[in-house]
Amino acid sequence: MTQERKDAPSQDVVKKIHETVEELERLIAGAEGPARSGEDPREEAFWSSLQRFEEELSAKAGLLSELIELVLPEVALTAKPIRSFDKVSSPERVRALETLFGTIPTRERTVAWLEVPAVVLLGGKTPADAFRGSPQDSGVILAHELYLLVDGRLASVESVGTWSVADERLVADTTIVRAREVRPDEVLREFDLMFLLVALRGLLHNKHPALEGRHVPDLAERQERFAALVTDLTEGMAEHLVRLRRVGDSV
Repeated sequence: MTQERKDAPSQDVVKKIHETVEELERLIAGAEGPARSGEDPREEAFWSSLQRFEEELSAKAGLLSELIELVLPEVALTAKPIRSFDKVSSPERVRALETLFGTIPTRERTVAWLEVPAVVLLGGKTPADAFRGSPQDSGVILAHELYLLVDGRLASVESVGTWSVADERLVADTTIVRAREVRPDEVLREFDLMFLLVALRGLLHNKHPALEGRHVPDLAERQERFAALVTDLTEGMAEHLVRLRRVGDSV
């Protein structure tokens, strides 16, 4: 199943939510909304209540944006162009791979920001099967990675490749088949926020060789701000969980 087909239900839900909210705003303002004769009030209440999920996602996306701003100075220390993260043992094998995937992946491999330095936040291209296979085995690499560019943009990159073992050495080749910029809210639909927090904090607290013996004036301040934001988030979630556990108790 393609990613577009998997995403379709959520897109329909979002569309319905937006339509419901717009109509409610018109009614509150005194304007006439489209006729909905015979519609079950419970149906409208259900779609209206789902707006809470979008509001929560929006709040978390805003927090993610602020956390990214805090870690950007450290990103530049280890960043390299996204395209250079591809594993290439044999250019010929990579070209053979690229011929299999058609015109859209070919176009997506030409986007300019693939040359912008970035770091991997989540995901990777290490084939887990390779560590439990025998020397004569080979397999496929399917990778979905989230990158943070030095300018603060986020990018979702999907790669496909092959691996084999030669002389007890892992040989892997991958090529990009999908590359797109993503907003923080889109990131939170695809990746776990907890893992994102761990990855971002790691950037801020790693002992970079480039900083050895150097004083970074605002580093401690940014670390404290990061910790405070995460604490506020987790405290808010704790309060939310208490109420969630009570859902249904009073019915």
